[in-house]
Order: sequence, then structure tokens, then C-alpha cells
Amino acid sequence: MRRIKFLLFSCALLVAACNEDAYDVTPESIAARVAELGAGEELALTFEHLGLATFGGDDDFEQEFTVTARRVEDIRVVLGGEVVPEARVAASLTSKRIQWTDQDSVSVVSVGPGSDPMNAWLIWRGATGKILFLVDARHGDRFHDIARRMGEPVTGLQVPEGQDMVAVLAPEGLNVPGRGGVVPSFRVEGSTRTETREMVNVVGLLPGRRANEMVVFSASRDHVSGTAAVLELARYYARRDRPERTLVFVIYAERTSEPESSDVFSPQEDLGPSGDLGPPGQFGPPEDFGARHFTFSIDPEHVVALVHVDRIGERAKGESSEDRSEGANDSANDSGEEGGNESEMPAAAWITGYDRSTLSEILQPAFAPDPYPWFNLFELLGNAPMAARGVVAHAVGTSPVVETGTWYPDVNAPERLDPSHMARVIQAIATSMRPVVEAEATPERLDR
Repeated sequence: MRRIKFLLFSCALLVAACNEDAYDVTPESIAARVAELGAGEELALTFEHLGLATFGGDDDFEQEFTVTARRVEDIRVVLGGEVVPEARVAASLTSKRIQWTDQDSVSVVSVGPGSDPMNAWLIWRGATGKILFLVDARHGDRFHDIARRMGEPVTGLQVPEGQDMVAVLAPEGLNVPGRGGVVPSFRVEGSTRTETREMVNVVGLLPGRRANEMVVFSASRDHVSGTAAVLELARYYARRDRPERTLVFVIYAERTSEPESSDVFSPQEDLGPSGDLGPPGQFGPPEDFGARHFTFSIDPEHVVALVHVDRIGERAKGESSEDRSEGANDSANDSGEEGGNESEMPAAAWITGYDRSTLSEILQPAFAPDPYPWFNLFELLGNAPMAARGVVAHAVGTSPVVETGTWYPDVNAPERLDPSHMARVIQAIATSMRPVVEAEATPERLDR
């Protein structure tokens, strides 16, 4: 019965495609999508109106899942017989309750005056076991940076037990030895509370002739520009002939939280030798749990490629105002005839992991390499969970991170979104991906 319904749906879709004019992305259509999203447009209803099918046999377009957070509720440290003030203690706990003493199997990481506590913390965070991270009092500023980051709850689709770290800024007058030194006696007690949050991805399917070869277009709901792009791509392909490969359009649930801009990176610190922004560690976008959940709901062997559209509301770094003013109308005619291919424009956006697969060769010259390699965005944005499973999965963006000074300005503010620029980039994605969609090209991973 399901197969009959699928065939009837496919025939209806083919008839609809033949009866409607091909859809092209324009600044006006982008402005309309942004306005709809600002007014709280139901994404599932949009997919239904486009005639998309549900994903994976689901009854509707909403893919529900639960995110769990473990938040520290109480922490107390006694060091060398003295109670350490709360302001000098931070903890990241996955266990419901901890009780440690220096007689237990606790790994003590001592950061003396000659070491960098941030580097040590980046190495040890997330390690399994009981970790007491003891920092010399002379590292007060760096310790507070660490404490701010450790203050976030441990959050995930599942929270593992037994990954517990307690950081202590030693009291004044107590010298912290370097590696191998004698550690004073200690007692640590702490507890956590568990919180859950129900979240929803919105997923639509455009069946192609090859059911087990899928091309995925994704975005995160908290980025209006990326969400508008996926909706436009769905319209673009739904109004054309049935694709050779099956297309999946997914809007990931909003992330559980976003750090303040000062928590991501500050342009006043972590500068490279030339004065440009250098590697800021892991200070990038938070983990996208919607992307992780979706990744485990699909067989990676059936995914030919995934393109995650991140922030494209702002003009790309290096794109001239002349390029920007050309807009998408100048060469957005892509009705199957030769000429007017927007993918031939100068690079208006960048793609993460440019050298990780041959997809960059297919997308050239519309997309340039990621200009912010120190962020390692290939492993931080919404493409990352699928890429980790061996799929050709990249993110596209245009955000001028250096100019804005943070990964998270108010990216959804209307004054920051440029419909002409967005139309230009979305049209480039649509036309550049047509060879993959029509099975004329198949990208391959280069870093397996």
C-alpha cells in the first residue's frame, strides 16, 4: 500500500511540475520568505503546500527528539584543610552526585605558574573519569575564562555518566606545583540536576527516480537566512521535473542556547602574529543537536551529499560591492537552457572543508575555500555530524566573521539581511548542485 501511495504521489508531483513554470530565486522571493519566517510561518505547512512527502515513513513532517542537560547544582571543595570560596571553583559534571577525596582514584591536573591553563583545559575537558583541575592563583584571568565555559550544562541527546571535572583556582599563598609535584589533601562534593527539552526538526522529501541516492539540503532554524535558503531550494526543485536523485530538505531545531559574543571569541585576544585573528581554540558555534539527531535517522550509505546552509544573510568577505549589486536577477535564468548559469559568477560564498571532497570541484567557481580555517568550521557547523559518518557533507556561508568580531552577531536582524545577496547565493547553490541532483556527477570524500 505504501508503495502504491508513493507512486501516486510521484505521478501527481510530475504532473504538477509540468503544469507550473520553473521557479527562480529572486530578491523579492527571498524578502517574502524572510517576512514569513518573521511572522512565525509553520515550516511543516510550507513543506505540505509544496507537495513534499514525509521522511522515513513518518506521519508528518516533524521529527521529534529529546535533549538532556546535566547542570551543576552544588559544588564544595576543601583544599589543604581550607574551604575554597565558590568564586574560585567551577565544575562540569555528568554524574548525578560526586564525593571525592585524595584517597580516591582522582586524576589531578596541576597547572603551575609556568603553564597555560586554557591549553591544559582544552586537552582534558570531556575526558572520562574524575578530574581535579588545579590552577595556580597567578592565572586568575584565564581561570575565569575557563570557569565561564564550564558553567554551561553538559548537554546531549544522551549524557554520558562519569565525565566529571572540577576546576579550582588555588587560594592566595598556596603554590600549585607543576606536573609531578605534591598535591595538597582535598575533599570534593557536588550534585547536579537533570533537565530535558523536547525539540523538533522539520523534514520534507522530494522523491527522485533513485530512492536510495539522496541529496540533503539543511539549515538550522535559528538562522533565518539559512532557513529561507532551504525553503527556496525546496521551491526551486519542486517546481521542476522529477529529479534523478531523491532530495531531502531539513530544518534543524533551534539550538538549545547560544553563547554571548564574548564567549565565542574577542577580537582583542587570540591574535595571530600579523595582528589578524588567530586560532581561538574551540570558540565557535555550539553543537547542533538537531543535526546530530537527523544524522542517526538516515542511512549514510544512501546520502550522496549534504549541503548545510549557514549564515548567508551578509555579503561574503572579499565580494565587491559591484558583485553584490549585480544581484540574482542578472543571471538567475536556469530553465534548462544554456547560458545564464549563476554558478559561473565570481565566488560569492565559501564552503567548509574545501579539500575534504571533490564537491568543491563541482561547485567551482561559485564557492571559494573557507576564509576562516582557524575556526575548523567543517567540524563545528551543521554538516559536521554527517561528515563524521563519512558522508560528503559541507557547509556554505558568507559571514564576515572578522569584520563583525564574533560568530554570533544578531544574524536575524532585518537590517543585516541582504535579499539580493541571499538570492545570488541560493541560486548559485541550486544551479551548482544540479549535476549532483541529476546524477551527472557524484562527489567523493578525499580524507577517508
